[in-house]
Amino acid sequence: MISAISNFLANLWSQVGLMGSTASEAFRVACEPGSTMTSQNLIDSRMIVQITLQVTRPAEFIELTVGQVMEEQSSA
Repeated sequence: MISAISNFLANLWSQVGLMGSTASEAFRVACEPGSTMTSQNLIDSRMIVQITLQVTRPAEFIELTVGQVMEEQSSA
């Protein structure tokens, strides 16, 4: 999921959809235990991704948090 988001945003940046001289100035994607996820999130199979974008209009940063609950594997 993280690489798909990063690739999408890199493409958007290359089409001048995001501000910044480099892709790393234009956006940041983080998904890290201890940073975006707590120990309880990991126990509950919750993945939380934090996305920071420097958009062209209104020329400010926007921060998005995306969560996904992972499906439990059933034993058959």
